[in-house]
Amino acid sequence: MRIKALFRGSQPLLPTLMVAERFSERFLGLMFQSELKANSGLLIPNCSMVHMFFMKFPLDLVFLSKENEILCLQKDLKPWHLSQQVPRARSVIEVAPGFISRHNCRIGETLEIVDSAELH
Repeated sequence: MRIKALFRGSQPLLPTLMVAERFSERFLGLMFQSELKANSGLLIPNCSMVHMFFMKFPLDLVFLSKENEILCLQKDLKPWHLSQQVPRARSVIEVAPGFISRHNCRIGETLEIVDSAELH
């Protein structure tokens, strides 16, 4: 998996943003893992809906347009549930519960996804 970072302007939101590019990475996502650290997340490209089957913990979800504009925010989605479908979404970021509130994320904001190599 490639590693990127997530920013809002110059403010770092996630220093570790894993990118699920292969089918197996996209399909498995965070299934069967015991936790997601507060400073990391999973970006799933070409995704407009998420399932929480076989998950062991809830997630906050940030759905993005192709321009990385926040289209939809879903807080605290529990295991064994489905997210809402966001037809215009081109990707979703799965993050630890509380991320959306802690960072005061808002629909309409644009986020920046940066290669972690560019940060060094």
